Amino acid sequence: MPTCRLGRPCMASASKRKMPAGETWLAQRSTTRRTQAMHEKGTHFIKNYELARMASYSNYPESLLQAMQVKSLVGPRGPIADQDISVSAFRLEPGTAYGAHAHPHPEVYIFLAGTAECEWGDETFTAVPGTVTHCPPNMPHALRVTSSEPLQAIIVGWAPDGDRSVWNGISTLLETP
Repeated sequence: MPTCRLGRPCMASASKRKMPAGETWLAQRSTTRRTQAMHEKGTHFIKNYELARMASYSNYPESLLQAMQVKSLVGPRGPIADQDISVSAFRLEPGTAYGAHAHPHPEVYIFLAGTAECEWGDETFTAVPGTVTHCPPNMPHALRVTSSEPLQAIIVGWAPDGDRSVWNGISTLLETP
């Protein structure tokens, strides 16, 4: 009998197709699904998402909006709804400066690709893949992409102490890069 995830017997034995030795029903199904859909979403997952340029936002200049791509994945406006947390995929083109800005919710950045010179409050550092940062509410923070490849990060924000009003405030540039 074929095995599925975690080595358990799977229900695929009723299938008329004879599976090659070592192939599981789940592997066969996963391969089929990958070729069927570029974007998949369930109640608790999203995969193969596409980032999008922001048409307009706060007082951000057009040049910054053209260099920035964002996709809300989880949150009040995300495809996976949650009122207390925001998870976004973020991409910034090489050479782009994202000037000092602040917002009422705290954030954690998880840098995945590219490098950037960063200023979080009065601290300056270089973010490389694997760098994790924390930005408290209303603390000015800025970055400039220094790599020849785009900067990619996952940004996680949350409503501290359940105060969902933080989602009503928007990020405001404090300086124009």
